[in-house]
This record gives sequence, C-alpha cells and structure tokens, in this order.
Amino acid sequence: MDVVAVTWMLLLLSGCCYSRPHEDEFYFGTFPDDFVWSTATAAYQIEGAWRDDGKGASIWDMYVRRPGNIDDGSTGDIACDSYHKYKEDVQLLKSLGVSHYRFSISWPRVMPSGRNDTINSLGLEYYNNLIDELLANGIQPMVTLYHWDLPESLEEHGGWLNEDTAELFTEYARLCFQSFGDRVKFWITLNEPWVVAWHGYGIAEKAPGRWGPGTYTYIAGHNLIKAHVNAYHLYDKAFRPTQKGTADFLGLNYYTSVLATPREQPYDPPRYDTDQDVEQSVDPTWPKSGSSWLFYTPKGAREVLNWIKDTYRNISVYVTENGVSDRNGSLHDFYRINYYRDYLDEMLKAVRLDGCNLKGHTSWSLMDNFEWARGYSEKFGLHYVDFDDPSRPRIPKDSARYLASVIADNGFKKGYHLPGGKATGTVEYEKTFLYGTFPDDFVWAVSTAAYEIEGGAKEDNKSESIWDVFSHTPGRVSDGSTGDVATDSYHKYKDDVQLLKELKVTHYRFSISWPRVLPSGGRDSRNQLGVAYYNNLIDELRSNQIQPIVVLFIWDLPEVLEQHGGWLNTSTVDLFVDYARFCFETFGDRVKTWSTMSESVNFAKYGYERGELAPGKTLAGVGGYTVIRNLVLAHAKTYRMYKADFKNQKGGQVGISISFDWMEPVNPDNVADIDASVRAMQFTGGLAAEPIFGSGQFPEVVMSQVEKRCRERNVTNCDRLVSFTKQEQAIIKGENASKLQGAQVRTPVNFKVPSPVTNGMTDFRVAPLGMRKTLNWIKSRYNNIPVYITENGIPDTTGDIHDDTRVDYHRDYVDEVLKAMTFDGCNVKSYSVWTLMDNFEWTYGYSMKFGLFSVNLSDPQLRRQAKTSARWYSQLIEDNGFKHGYRGLGGWGAAPEYEDEFFYGTFPEGFAWSAATASYQVEGAFNEDGKGPSIWDTFTSIPGNIDNGDTGRVSCDSYHNYKEDVRMLSHLGVTHYRFSIAWSRVLPHGTPDIVNQKGIDYYNNLIDELLAVDITPMISLYHWDLPQALQDRGGWLNESITEHFKLYAELCFRMFGDRVKYWFTFNEPWVVSYMGHGTGEMAPGLKEPATYPYIVAHNIIKSHAKAYHLYNDDFRKTQKGHVGIVLNINFVGPRDPLSLGDIQASERGMLFALGWFSDPIFGDGDYPEYMKNIIRDLSRAENRTTSRLPVFTPEEIAKNKGSADFYGMNMYTADEAWSATGVPSPPSYSTDSLVHTAKNPAWLGSGSSWLKVTPFAMRKTLNWFRNRYGDVPIYVTENGVSDRNGSLDDTYRISYYRAYINEALKASQLDGVNVKGYTAWSLMDNFEWARGYSEKFGLYSVNFSDPARPRTPKASAAFYHDVIKDNGFVKGSRTDPNVPSFLPFENETLYGSFPAGFSWGAASSAFGVEGAWDEGGRTESVIDEYSHAGHTPDNSTGDVAADSYHRYIEDVGALKAVKAQHYVFGVSWSRIMTPSRAINQNGVGYYNDLIDSLIDAGVRPVATLHYWDLPLWLADNGGWTNDTTVDVYVEYAATCFQQFGDRVKTWITFNKPYQAAFKYGADGYRAVLNMLRANAAAYRLYQGSYRTLQKGKVGISVSATWTEPADPHDPADVEASDRNMDFDLGLMMDPIFSTGNSSISLPGMDEHDRRQIEGTADFLGVDVYVTPRVQNVDVHTPHGGGIQEDKHLMLLLNPE
Repeated sequence: MDVVAVTWMLLLLSGCCYSRPHEDEFYFGTFPDDFVWSTATAAYQIEGAWRDDGKGASIWDMYVRRPGNIDDGSTGDIACDSYHKYKEDVQLLKSLGVSHYRFSISWPRVMPSGRNDTINSLGLEYYNNLIDELLANGIQPMVTLYHWDLPESLEEHGGWLNEDTAELFTEYARLCFQSFGDRVKFWITLNEPWVVAWHGYGIAEKAPGRWGPGTYTYIAGHNLIKAHVNAYHLYDKAFRPTQKGTADFLGLNYYTSVLATPREQPYDPPRYDTDQDVEQSVDPTWPKSGSSWLFYTPKGAREVLNWIKDTYRNISVYVTENGVSDRNGSLHDFYRINYYRDYLDEMLKAVRLDGCNLKGHTSWSLMDNFEWARGYSEKFGLHYVDFDDPSRPRIPKDSARYLASVIADNGFKKGYHLPGGKATGTVEYEKTFLYGTFPDDFVWAVSTAAYEIEGGAKEDNKSESIWDVFSHTPGRVSDGSTGDVATDSYHKYKDDVQLLKELKVTHYRFSISWPRVLPSGGRDSRNQLGVAYYNNLIDELRSNQIQPIVVLFIWDLPEVLEQHGGWLNTSTVDLFVDYARFCFETFGDRVKTWSTMSESVNFAKYGYERGELAPGKTLAGVGGYTVIRNLVLAHAKTYRMYKADFKNQKGGQVGISISFDWMEPVNPDNVADIDASVRAMQFTGGLAAEPIFGSGQFPEVVMSQVEKRCRERNVTNCDRLVSFTKQEQAIIKGENASKLQGAQVRTPVNFKVPSPVTNGMTDFRVAPLGMRKTLNWIKSRYNNIPVYITENGIPDTTGDIHDDTRVDYHRDYVDEVLKAMTFDGCNVKSYSVWTLMDNFEWTYGYSMKFGLFSVNLSDPQLRRQAKTSARWYSQLIEDNGFKHGYRGLGGWGAAPEYEDEFFYGTFPEGFAWSAATASYQVEGAFNEDGKGPSIWDTFTSIPGNIDNGDTGRVSCDSYHNYKEDVRMLSHLGVTHYRFSIAWSRVLPHGTPDIVNQKGIDYYNNLIDELLAVDITPMISLYHWDLPQALQDRGGWLNESITEHFKLYAELCFRMFGDRVKYWFTFNEPWVVSYMGHGTGEMAPGLKEPATYPYIVAHNIIKSHAKAYHLYNDDFRKTQKGHVGIVLNINFVGPRDPLSLGDIQASERGMLFALGWFSDPIFGDGDYPEYMKNIIRDLSRAENRTTSRLPVFTPEEIAKNKGSADFYGMNMYTADEAWSATGVPSPPSYSTDSLVHTAKNPAWLGSGSSWLKVTPFAMRKTLNWFRNRYGDVPIYVTENGVSDRNGSLDDTYRISYYRAYINEALKASQLDGVNVKGYTAWSLMDNFEWARGYSEKFGLYSVNFSDPARPRTPKASAAFYHDVIKDNGFVKGSRTDPNVPSFLPFENETLYGSFPAGFSWGAASSAFGVEGAWDEGGRTESVIDEYSHAGHTPDNSTGDVAADSYHRYIEDVGALKAVKAQHYVFGVSWSRIMTPSRAINQNGVGYYNDLIDSLIDAGVRPVATLHYWDLPLWLADNGGWTNDTTVDVYVEYAATCFQQFGDRVKTWITFNKPYQAAFKYGADGYRAVLNMLRANAAAYRLYQGSYRTLQKGKVGISVSATWTEPADPHDPADVEASDRNMDFDLGLMMDPIFSTGNSSISLPGMDEHDRRQIEGTADFLGVDVYVTPRVQNVDVHTPHGGGIQEDKHLMLLLNPE
C-alpha cells in the first residue's frame, strides 16, 4: 500500500533493456474490464484553508514562509480552495468518467498536533463529506494517509528523524481507518517516501528543508518504512476483516527516466546519491517539459513495470501518479495529450503483451495546483485553475476531454472513432503517403448518370423528366444549357465502353432513366426502344468483361409523376417499387449490383426545399423532410421486394448511394464545435443512413433539433419531420440488423468534394483526410457495413486534358481509402470516379468538368479525349493500388515519390562506385609489345570515318600511364574500376594459337595496382575492338565467332579470374550490331541494315551465353565471381503521354532497343514476341521465305535464359516515340519496330548530338527493367555527359551527374529497384569513337597535345568524390543542390548588430601573461622547460611575460576600459597543485584576487583549466600518455570548482588539446584519448557535485583552423582538406559533440570511453586565426609516425 516514486534508469552499460514486441509501434487494444481509472491530488496542494476550522500547521505551512524556498514566493494557503469547492471537484471527476479518485488526508487537519489528544471534528467532517459526495456520484475514494504534510509540532521534535513519529503515524492511521474505512477500500500509507527522505531530509529542497545527504536521508527513510509497516499490520489485524479493503498492491508514481552509468563516486563527503556509484544523465534529444527533471520517456513506463514484475513476483501495481507539466497553463495542451497517449500505450503493452499485473492508472493531476517548491509556476492539471480569481474557477483543458475518451474506451481503438473525427491513439500514416495494394476482389469503377450523358431527350418515345422541364426554364442552369444531347451516350454507348476498357475498370456505374423505359412512370407504359438501349449497353459492357452497377434513380423523375406531387406524394413510393420490379425482371439476369437511388438527401433538400435543383420546389422546412422520408421508404420497400422475389433467383444485391460530406469541427478541441460537426453529419448523410443502417428511425439529434425549432415558433403539432412508425421501421431496418450490415447490403458513399481553384462551388475544399474520417464514421456508427465508394471527383472549369490537379486529388483520396482499410479496419469494397467524361453537371451545365475524358462539345461527333487523369487511373487499377516507382507502360506510375523534387538519402552499404574506360579509347600503344590490329585500328585509318582524322593510336597512353590512372581513381574514392581488355592485345590473331604475354602482363599489372589501393576491377571482355584477323573471316557475321569468343573468354578467366570477380561479356551489343553493321558509323563500318544487325546480335547473344556457361561450369566454384552483360538503352517514352498509341509505341521502342538483347538473357530465352511477329510479317511482305530475325533453337533458348548474374546498364538520354504506319521501305532494323523516335527539342543539349539531358530517363529505365525481369541486380555501367570545350570548371557536368545519380537513388531507395552500383563515364577525356577527341566526357582532362598526356582534375571530379564519400546525397553537404556555392555576403561587408546577449571579451593564457614562473609556490611547467631550452624563435621565455601575476589590477582596468564583458584567462595547474598533489594556497589566492577584481569591474570570468602548461612533474611521468594524469587532472579541476566556482560560471576544461598532443609523436593518440577522458571526468564531476549549487557551464575550446584544398577540383586535395579538419577538430569534437566515436581511430578507446565522453560539454569554444590551403601527399603508411605525419598533407599559406 506504499506509493513509490520511480524514475526509470536505463542501465545502458549493463544491457538491461532489450527489444520487446511492438516496441516502436503504437498498440491498439483495451485494458482489463476491472481496470481502475483515477486522477489524483494532494491535500496541501489543493485544499487551502490552511488555518481554518481548527487545522494545525504543517511543515509545508512553515517551509513556504522561508524566503527563497518557493520559486514564485507563493504558498498553499488557499491553493485551489478545494476545502470549500470539493463538490465542484467531484463534478470534474464525473465528467472525466474516472472510477476512482486519489486524494490525501491532511494529518494536521484531523490531528492538529499530530497526536491523538487533539482530534479535529471539523476536519473529519470535511473528509466524510468529500467521501460521501464521491460515492454518491459513483466514484470510489483512494486515500493517501501521508502526502508530505507532517504536522509542524512533530517536526519540532525531530519529525521523521525521530522514531516516535512512526508510532504517532500509526495512531493517526487508526483514526482514519476508524473514521472512513467503512467506505474507503483503497488505502495508501505513504506517498513517495523517497522524496521525503532525500529531498526533505537530505538536500533540503522540500519541507522540512533539512540538510543531511549522507545521514538524515537514511534515518528518515528507516522511520518512514517502519511507519508504513505499523500502519499495514494495524489495518490487517484490526480493520481488514470488517472493512474488507483491497488486497496488497504497489502504488507506482512514474513520470520520467534517466540514463544510468556505473561510475565510482567520491566518498567524501558521504552522500546518498554518491553511495550508489551510479552516474545519472539524460539524453539531450528527449523532449522536455515544464519541469527540469521531467523528460518525455514513455518506453520507461513499460520497462519499470516489467522490472517490478520480474523483481517482485508480479505484484499488483496501480500507477498512482503519471503526468506532465507545462509553464503556460494552455487549455490546448496537445503535448499533455501526446504524453498520456504514449505513456498509457506503453502501459497497455506491458499488460497485454508482457503480462504485467497493472491494475489501474492515475493521472496527475486533476487540476493545476500548488506544485511544492515550484509554487504555481509548473502546471500538471487536466483542468486549468485561475489563481488570480478568488473564486478559483476550473476550466477543462483539451487533455481532460482526451483522457475522458480513453477512459470511455478503456484503452485505444483504431482510427477516428470519436465524435468530430478525433482519435485516442495515434493514427497511422495520418500525414504520410501509404504505399500498398487493395484486396484482389476490390472493385474499380467509374460513374455517370442518365440525364447527364445520354441525350436523346425526345427520341424513341422517351417522356420528359423533371430535368427536361427544369433545364429548359430560363435561369435554372448557369450557362443556359440543357441535357437534350449531353454527350450523346444514347447513340455512342459503344464508344463509352471502349473508354471504360482503356481505363481497365472492372465495373461501370450508370443509372437508368425512368422516363425512358416507363414514360408514364408505370409498367403499363413500357418503352421497348428504351429497354433495348439498356440491354445493348449491358451486353456491350459484359462482352468487354465490365460488370454493370445500375442505379435506378438519379434525380430524373418522370415529369408526369411530378405533376401529381412527385416525391411529396406517397403514391410515388409504390410506383418506384413497381418500376424497380420492372428493372429487376428485365435486366436482373445480367445485373448483379443494384443501387436504388443516389444522393437522396441532396435531391430532397435542393429539389423540394431550396428549389435549386429539379423539380425546383421551395417548400421550406417541410418539403425536404417529406421527400427524404418517402425516398427512404421507397428504398426499403424495393430492398424487401428484391430480397423476397429475386434474391434467390438472380443472386444479386441491392444498396443505396448516400452522399457524405465530412464535417470537420472548426476547433476540433471545442465541445460545441464537435457537437455541431456531429449534428451536421446527421442532418446530411445521417438522414438516410441512420434509418437504413442504424436504428430504423431518423437520427435522434435531427428529430430533437426540428422539435426545438417548432417550440421556438410556438408550433404545437409539429409535423415538419414525421418519424417512422414501428411498422415502417421494421421494413426499413429489418428483422436482423446484422444481416443488413453484412454482405447483403452494399453501401456506397458519394464523396464529391470540388477543388478550391474552380470558378464556382467555392464552398467546398479539397480535404483528403475527410475521406478517411467519413469511412471511420460509417464504421463506428453502422457496425462496419460494406461500403462502396460510388462517387468521388473534382471539377475544373477549363477542361484541360493535362489535369494534374485531378490526378493529385484522386491519388490523395484513394490513399486515404487505403489507409482506412489497412489501419482502421474499414470495410470498403469499391472506389468509383465521378465521372467517366465531362458531361452536363446539373445546374452548372457544361461549365463544370469532372471527367477523366474531355468531350469536344463543338464537334458534332462529340469526340472523347483522354486526360492525364484517365491514364493515371488506368495505372492505379493495373497496380491495384500504389506501388513504388513507375510500373506502367510509357513510364507511367500511380504515385512515384519525389518525381520533380531532389531526394536526400544514401545508397545501400556496399554500393559500388566506379568510373569507366575502354581499351581502345584510352590505352594507345596500338602496335606495341606484340599487340595485333583491331577493327578500330583499321576503321580509324580510313579517311572520313573519324572527325578531324583522329585515331586511338596513342590516346591517353594508359598502357604506359596506368599507375597514374589508378592514382586518380584512388583520389576519386571509387570502390570499383570498369575497363575492358583489348582482345587483340592478349590474342593478336584473336585465337589462342598466339598468346601475347606482354599484353597479359599489362592487365595483370593494372589489376594488381587496383587491388593494392582497394579498388575492385570490373572487366569488359569486349568493348568493340574485335581483332582484325577475325573480322577478315567474317567477324560477328560468321557463326564461328561464338567459339572464338568462348576461347578468348576462357583465357581471360584463367589469367585474371583469381583476382577479378566482375566480368562483363559485351559492352553495348546494340551499337556493334546496328551502328557497326547497319549504318556503318562504327567499326567495322558495314552498311546492311535489313539483315546484318540481326545476324550480329544473334551471334553475340550466343557468344555471351557460351562464355557465361563456361564460367559457370569451370570457374565459378573456385573463383567465386559473377558474369553479366552491358546493354545500352535510351529510355523511350511516349511523345504524347496521354495517347494510347504513343504509349504502346514507347513500349515497342524499348523492346526493339533493349528487349532485343535483354529478353533472351533475362527473360524467357528468346526475342520479344512482338519483335518476332512484326519482323516475320514484314519479311513476308518483302517476299522473303524466312524472317530476317534469326531463330534460336530450343537448346539455345535454354542456354540463353538466365545467362547473367547482373545487368550492366549504359544509360545517357531518352527518346520520344510515336507509331509509324504502313510497310517501311527499304527494310531496316531502324524502321522494323513501326516506331518513330526523336529528341524533344525542349531538352537541354550536350556536346553530343545524340545526348540530351533527361535525368528522369535513369529512374524510368531502371523501373522498366525491374518491372519486366524482376529483382535482377543492376549496375549502372556508364552514365555521363559530353562537352566540346574541355572546361575544367564543368558545372554542367556536375548538374548532370547530380540529377542522374539522384534519379538512380530514387529508383533504389524509393522504388525498390536492385541498383548495386553506379559508374561515371568517363574517368578522363579520351578517344570518343567516330567523334575522335572533339567530344569530352572525362572527370579528368587530358592534354592530347603533350606527349606525356598529363591529366588534370575537373570540378566534376571533386563533386563525384563527394558523392561517393557520402554514398549519396546528404542534406547540407557539398553535393546538396540547395547549399549555395558561396556564403551570403562572402566578399561583402554585412552591416548589422549581433544578437542580444552576445558577449564581447578578451583572452589570455597563464603562461602567456602571468610570468612569476617560480614565485608563490608555482612549480615548473612543460612550457617553462621548452622555452628555457631555447626552442622559441627568439629564445624568449615566459618567466616574466606581461607580469600579470603582479599587475592583474591593470589588466582588469584595461578590460574595463575597452568595455569587455568577459575575460577568458588560464589557470596555471603548476600554480595551483604541488608535486605532492597538495593545494598551493598562494596560487589559489592569486586567482581569487583576479576573479574578485573582474567581478567588481563587471567583467565575467571565464576560466580555462588547461592550456598546454602541464606541470613538469607530470610530464616527466609520461604526461598525457599516462592514465594517472587523468586522475590528477580531476583532482585539480575539483579544487578549482571548489575554490572559484561560487563566482566562475563558465569553465573551459582544455584549450587546443589536439595541438598539445603533437609533442607525444606516435603516442599522440593516447594523449588525445586521455585528454578526452579527463574532460569527461571533469564535466561529469561538475554536473554531479557542483552544477546544482553553482549553476555554471563547462565546455571545451579547440583551434578551429579552417582549411581549403589547394586545388578545389582535385579530389585528393579536397580529401586532404577534409582529413585535416577531421584531425584538427574531429579527434576531439566528434567524441564529445557527436556519437562518442572519433572520426579518426583512437587506439584504446572502448565502449565505456564512448559512453563516458559523449555529450560532456555544454558549449564549444573555438580559436580562429588563419585559413591555409592543403595539398595531398600520397604516402601510404599506417599510424605510427605521429598525428601530424598521419595526415599525409602539406599546409600552404596563401601569399595573398
């Protein structure tokens, strides 16, 4: 029965906390049925009446009167005045819905002296009244005997330090048990005895304010435990048998957590907190509260309950206090709501998932009150109290209403189940887009209405409807139009069905025109032509696999019936039922889903009450209710009729479409607004839904509101809204409500919410969340009936086919449906777009356009044209929801993320970053060391083949410069290098009869050089340079080439495969096939486009397969490598993305370009089916007996299929496609696809005519490949852009790389494409095939005029290096496009002032100014020794320096003269501490005098504990490399804190510690680590022992020397600059201010160090002087030469 205050300690080093189920997820569920819900207060904090009615003084009455004890000087004399206002408090409790109320009895109110010789009857009467009032309101009292307010008279005799108090407490308890125990069943003896013992008797922060942290705390705790034990046994023996109080339990007050780390604490002076040898801290990321000790740590609640379960045999636990404070008292306390929500959910997890025996929860507190030492400044209450008002009024906060909802639900329900669309738990994905798919049987549909589309107003015996009459009445329709023709669907229904087919919908919702099938409204007027129209439409739909959903009535009542009162006449109900029967009989054999009517409430309201819709009646206050009543009855009778007469025979189902507009409360936390929201929902959709799916009657709120209005007008017999009779209710609701709400009734929801940007309908706004809330409303109100969303859409006034706004609208609304189904459990079965095409939109005529297709009303043919939304919707349906990326033909996607935005993120760990070259393009040495000629050697020798007559004979001369190439690659930071082997260099004749060992040696050397710097080689076996000897035998046109290639591959695998793990068989066979053998633009320069490309490709594919299987069979097991192929592709997109023809053409273009090779290898082993069919057909048309496309044998298909471990994608640009017509002549591969392609002239160009900048193509191509072939690993093996000027400042290339790599990142991280690596083309400018050296792609420039071929980095090289270093794009990094290249005002003067509170000062160091090196007991420092040894440039010393030891008064005067606000000075360790580690009082005296003088002058002292001047006696013992120095430093720091901390509030532990480590050479890293340890120890010492009283801050100061790369384009210099910063700053700053780890490895640093060091500075001091330039030095040595040597760089001062 004791209440224990627990702050959960996360014992990080012992690993106490492990993963639990649902650890990072919100858990929905309920607490046990008997769970106790309570809120709490305490007597002194709320009662007031401190000396009324005989109450004695308590220790708090005395404590608050001592100045300085209470923050705001307040007292609890009146507090909340609950002594007089307890009845009002009980009503607050009742509104919360709590089952219990925890309050405390004031010991001095019932026993003024604390002894039983003084019993105050008036005090007893108050508590009796309170208890009785609680019980009368159904609330159980939970009484705390002692909540800290000991009678002052007992404190005068020692209080809890006197063991007699425990006995007196027993007598006080006896009085309470006797007086109240007949009604009180929950007793708590003591509240938080730990607080009493430690805060009250240990550190004097609470009453009675005694100081005894090492003694009194334990004595008081001892006596408190005895008091509890005495009271417990008293109750157990004397009262429990008769009063039958609760079984034993633990009361747990839980608010927050701390981080606990084991650490040996000082013993002297002894203290309870240091006795633990535990250091407590908080995570700085934890959200704060209004209390300095309280942080938001909900997970601790679950952990502490599990700890109690495991430690105390799962004893019953009641959380007796839990809450959070603020300091503003806001009524809109969302942070408190979040706190309760998350803490309660963790407790729910503990109960339901972990088996913890939690019995109840008590919120602290009922209302704002007197919060002990904080007075009224901290507010925990669920109710606000105005303490400035003598009447102390209470006002509920939002948290009170929230908690009442949680209590009502006894936990957390999913979704928005509360009135006004509120939720108690977290709502998953409330503001985040959800990717996922709908159930397989989900219905995708589109909707229309008869009058809006059919036209044929007077054709084929159709009679007039009310809309025919209404629309012909002037002024009724905004644009004066009618539906006489509309979209002429009466004649064009087949066209409409083709539109539906394009959309891929499964269902089509349309309505039947009553006057078309029954012109007079009755069955006797059957119109066979009208019936035939609907029969034809239904049959056409079904023949196209589209199911009809038929609405019997969408507003077009036969005019002849309106002339007899229409829906005001009850006879129309029976006529409607008869009309429905006719439709069921006529169409029911094919129609299985019926809706009786649509938007009945709107029709009634606007047609019969406001007169804004047909029939235009204005029967205010009566017409709408009468009509809706008749419509509900018509629906119900129709449903009954179908169920009785057709259900078994036809097997269909009948529902009704009800329009719901979500009504959001203006203020969702205002009760009146929430009630208004509920009322509005019931007056709209509820008017029809409540009778049918709810009670069978109109909503109660509607009936009472109408009755209220009648009373206001003194109408006695109000018949405006006639309720349904019991007989009618039986028809409407039915005999079995659960059946009606099951599968037999489908309830569509119309959610047609127009956009704010439309001209008209401006009273509606786009609000996707309303969709989800509406579905939750239906779920909660109507037992989760099946819901068909039958209308949802948005209009515009332009009819623009590029309707991106409509796409956005539907995407967001459909996603809300998906969320409602996925997370909230809403039973949604369908989604239907309003509408198929722009049509007659009732009173808006044709001015408002909702359609997925536009209709050209000026065209007599009324042609339909797809809008963007149509194509989008078809993609959504194809995906059955939202899949990442682009899943459709033509690069369409339902919801691609970040389509037009930059995406920040990183590639997966192990991502391959590469640069590429090709042998002929870079090697040169065309005829050296036994190399044979290649086809490119031959091709370049023919005049006119190459621009400017260039050749690759020397090129970049990489044959001789490969080491330089590798150095460049290493500087770039690439992990891989893709290069090719020159076939004719290793096999001069192309066959193994002659193997060129020097060629083998070259590649061995290159491979070994790469591996030496941790770069993985990726080798292409064939990059276009076929040996000329093989070309002379027919080359790739000769099938024998496949065997030659296999033998060449075998040689390479054998020679290099022990080290090469990535092989590409071919690079871009498309280029070889078509451009080498079709157009002749590339070697070998053959021009036969009709057949040669196909023969070459065929042989290349077979060669590839042979090489793959060779590796697989003979090498993979031992070499463990991978083999793939590189295929180039320009993404082919539709010229017009809305044209189906262009979309299909784009797919054909992709198949002919990429699928030609990728289908055989990654697909089914054969060419694309379309490609085979079209070339076969074209070949026949050319009178050929066989297809120009060769045929694979079944065996070859089997070999082809799956013959690659990965796909290498060369991708640069895109094309746009559209369909070609007719038979192309002459025949050519380029025209066989029947596709035209071209570049969009709007695309940005490059140095190559074929290359336009199209970053989107990267992502779309990656998606296309994944969509077609599955999760194949993809390496982007070439990507880059050319120029023709070779500029080193190639910002356009940077832009290109940034955009394309970012699209690859999106494909990888957002779309789930298995992108494994990226390769930049090219490492350096080289021989670019037919363009020679005129086009330049390189990251490095090559001077081709210089025989040495020197390489120079371009700006893009540094950029690419940074991308690789970040493994992607990190916000704020150098590659971030939103980070400007220059700082604002970089070269300008900024005029302005510093922020308020900015401090101006001056600084010095002890050794730099004090002098007196051997005076006043000071011992020698390392600086003294250094200067005395003559190491200073001018042989000077600091023996005298500025003589500040004697002249500090003058120094202070100088500071005052310049108006310095602070002075940073150094404390000389050698002056404070002697070699025996004693304190030198002379040194202490000097600094005391200095500090006092500074303060007197108004200058704030900032003391630096260590600035290089280590005592020599410590240096002689290893200095900072000796761990003992850390301990001595902590002693020294403690001395300074003790001696000066009452005046010094800003401490710097170290100044420039990194520089101090230089002198230790190879041991410098050890010195750095020990300085970090010393800083951490000093910081934590101050934090634990001094901060509370001294209220200062402790930081560290470093030298912040910013460096710039000597060449900002050179990745090596950029890396060197970064490296220098990592050493100079990162070594010290990273462990403290970042993760606890250093950017540079520190030998000896362990996890304990990391935990101790992390976060051990309140501020950072920086010393800033110069900005040198940094040049990399290529030295590869391990740690060992010293910190400076390990940097591998040179510092260069800029002479400017």
